Amino acid sequence: MYNLSEKAIAEKYEDLLFTKVMALYAAEESEKILSEIENEEPADPKNIEKIYSKTERRENFSTLWKVSKKLITFAAMVVFVAVVSLSSVVVASAEAREAVAEAIYHLVLRKTDRYTEVSIGNSTGFIDPELYNWEGAYAPTYMPEGFELSNFDCTLSQQSVDYICGEDFIYFIQARNSTGQIDTENAEIVENLIIGDSSALFVVKDNITQVSWSVGDTMFLICATANPEEVLKVAKSIKPIGYFKTEEPEGEYTFIDPELYDWEGAYAPTYVPEGFVLEELSKNKSQKIAKYFSDNAYISFSQAYNVVKQIDTENAERNEDIQIGDSTGLLVVNDEITYVLWNIGDTVFHIYGTCETDEIIKMAKGIKPLGKTETEEPTEKYEFIDPEIYTWDNAYGMTYVPETYYLKEYIDIETERIITYSDKNNEIIFSQATDATVEKIDTENADITKEIQIGESVGLFVVKNNVTIIAWSNEDFLFEVIGTAPTEEIIKIAEGIRPIS
Repeated sequence: MYNLSEKAIAEKYEDLLFTKVMALYAAEESEKILSEIENEEPADPKNIEKIYSKTERRENFSTLWKVSKKLITFAAMVVFVAVVSLSSVVVASAEAREAVAEAIYHLVLRKTDRYTEVSIGNSTGFIDPELYNWEGAYAPTYMPEGFELSNFDCTLSQQSVDYICGEDFIYFIQARNSTGQIDTENAEIVENLIIGDSSALFVVKDNITQVSWSVGDTMFLICATANPEEVLKVAKSIKPIGYFKTEEPEGEYTFIDPELYDWEGAYAPTYVPEGFVLEELSKNKSQKIAKYFSDNAYISFSQAYNVVKQIDTENAERNEDIQIGDSTGLLVVNDEITYVLWNIGDTVFHIYGTCETDEIIKMAKGIKPLGKTETEEPTEKYEFIDPEIYTWDNAYGMTYVPETYYLKEYIDIETERIITYSDKNNEIIFSQATDATVEKIDTENADITKEIQIGESVGLFVVKNNVTIIAWSNEDFLFEVIGTAPTEEIIKIAEGIRPIS
């Protein structure tokens, strides 16, 4: 229902004219646009409902976005996670390190308003995935009941999809290297939210809900007349199209030259093009490089920690995002050399070479953590330290404690078990707890703060004031080993934690 009083009509008409001028303004056409507006006839009150019908708004919005996306500044686009700077490009893990966020932010760190959970549960798949057939595409995994696909438009720089339910619509746009505008003046709601790892702008104005955010150089915008809570659920469900597709080969995969990767947190290739042979390997504290050669081509694979990699993208034939597992990386083809760069946590991966681009991409997508195969589990039997103290259900025990340490005390309460070992000068404490007892780890001014691989989990490794802390989790428990013993001993204890069968 619309107010058809003369005053209301005049206000609506003026607002429509203002929006039209701001969205369509461009230097070379500004005079033409202003002239057209000045010559327009006053609005006929009988047509006001048509002008402001929801269908008309949707069509107008589509036109305004396409024209204005390269002219106006997109609001509140701040990438939340740590990024790796390039010479002219920023490469970041786009989908946030879902495993790390789950293991560290959700379990190790106390929830805050800043780290708001944005997932909508276990989605079963994409909505209309056949529409999104380009490299780096994103698609919704949730759509409110009753909404059906109405229109889909795909160009080189922008893709848009339109769902309708009666007079309501949900309009989703993704565009690369572009800008857009959301009118927040006099809006009922203007909020900054977190979508995935990105800062998003959430606006409700005149019964229109809009959500905008970015991942890398891809901008997203959802405009809808649906319930704002439903619109936000759609926005939070947007995932890279490969998100639910299993990139890992079915069954167990075989690593190429696994014996080379003998350091903590190592990754190794599961695919190298036929005919390529390892000829060079170099390792230092921060970087490992393996080079493969064939008769007329080469491939270099490196993994490095807390470093910055640069790729010259000037005059490149290809320069685009690429999805590697849960990370968004950079694909560059320049002077017959293909480069793929991405990161997981503080580890930066770089593959480049002179063989075919498709082979480089296939090798990059075959890079896997060495600790994630079942064959990596120890086959020898291990013995628990003081097994008699583990009397509770689902207990985990210690298989290693330094020789000079003795059991000092152990506490078993409803939600937490704490075991303390001591020698004359130092103590080591191992605890396992449900997530109801999650505590915050103080990392401010720490000497070391980084991720660490403990079995199949990614944990938090902190050294501060001569105290070493390792915290990690599985589906049921949060584990912590803390102590003043040498750091290498604390790590060895953590790696020796096993379930008691």
